[in-house]
Amino acid sequence: MAISITLENIDELNALLKVEVKEEDYLSDVENLLKDYRKKANLPGFRAGKTPMGLIKKKYGISAKVERINQMLTDELNNYLQNQELNFLGNPLPVMQDINWESEKDFVFEYEMGLIPEFEVKISKRNKLNYYKIAVDDTMVDKYADDIALRYGKMSQPDAATNGDMVYGEFQELDAEGNVVEGGIQNKATVMIDKIDSETIKAQFIDSGAETRIELNPKAAFTQEADLIAMLGVDATQVADLSENFAFIIETVQRMVAAELNEELFGKLYPDNSVTTEEAFRAKLREEAEGMYSGESDMRLKNDAVDYLMNKITFDLPDGFLKKWIKANQENPITDEDLEKEYDNYKKSLRWQIIEGHIAKENEIKIEN
Repeated sequence: MAISITLENIDELNALLKVEVKEEDYLSDVENLLKDYRKKANLPGFRAGKTPMGLIKKKYGISAKVERINQMLTDELNNYLQNQELNFLGNPLPVMQDINWESEKDFVFEYEMGLIPEFEVKISKRNKLNYYKIAVDDTMVDKYADDIALRYGKMSQPDAATNGDMVYGEFQELDAEGNVVEGGIQNKATVMIDKIDSETIKAQFIDSGAETRIELNPKAAFTQEADLIAMLGVDATQVADLSENFAFIIETVQRMVAAELNEELFGKLYPDNSVTTEEAFRAKLREEAEGMYSGESDMRLKNDAVDYLMNKITFDLPDGFLKKWIKANQENPITDEDLEKEYDNYKKSLRWQIIEGHIAKENEIKIEN
C-alpha cells in the first residue's frame, strides 16, 4: 500500500501537508534492515552474524524503524512535490509532534507549507525604460592619452625638483642641535613630492637638487603610519617614540617624461597598425572608454528594470511561514529581534527571485552550454 499524502489549503498563502504512514508501508523494509544489522553485528558472546534476531530487534528495532520511516518521508515528499508541481516557498516545515516510536505503529506526519500566490507579469512595448549611454568627453580622452604617454615615458634626472617629481636620498635622525645621531635611524628611500602631506615641507623640496639637505618632521610629512614606516625603514613598534628631528639628503631628482604621441607609441599599443595618427588614437581611446562604461549602463538598466517590475507586480507572501523557515534554516541561531530587522530586505530579495523565475518559466528561458 502506498503512503497517503494529502494537501489541505489553509488560505491562499499557507497549506498543511499530511503524510499518513501505516505499519504495512514500512514493516518489510525494517525487517530487511534488521537482517543487515544482524550480519554486521558483533555482540559479546555471539559470533559475527549469529546474534539471535530477537536480541537484534530489542537493541536496534526502534532506530531501524525511525531510520526507514524518515527515509520514506524524504523520498515520498520529494516525489510528491515534483509530480504536483506546486509553487511553494523553501521546503515544508515539520509540525512538532510527540511520537511514541515504540508503541505506535501507524503515523500521521504534518508539514507547514508556504505557497507562492498566482500573479501575472504583463509587459508590452508600452512599458519603457531609459538606457543611459555614458558620454566620453574630450577631457576624459585627454586624461587617458596623458596617462598612457606617461606610462610609456622615460625617466630623466633634472637639476631641480618640481611637484610630481621623485627624489631619492637618505633620511638621517638628528639631535636637538641638528647633528646626526650616532647609531640613530638612517634609511635611503624614494620620496614622491606630491605625496608629502605637509604643504610647508613639500615646499622645501620644490626647486631643490642633488646634495640639498632638508630638515623635517617625518610624522608631519607622512601622516599615514605605513608611509612613515616605509620611508624610515622602521617597524610599527618604533613609530610612537620617533624623533621629530630628521634630515633628508637628496641624491638624485627623478622625473618621468611622457612619451610623444607618435607612430612609435601607436605601434607599441596597436601592433596590427590599426592606429597610425593621433586623431585615430584619440578616436580609439573614446571607443574603448565607451565600451568600458557600457557595463555600467547595462547594470543601471537592470537595476531600473528590477525596480520597475517590483513596483508594477504586487503579491503577498506568507510572512509567518517565512520567518519560521528562515530561523529553521540558519546555520547560526538568529534572534527574533535580528530577524525582524533583516526580514524586509530578505522579503524584497525573495519577491524579485519569484518574479524573475516566473518570467524565465513563462518565456522558456534556459541557461545552456
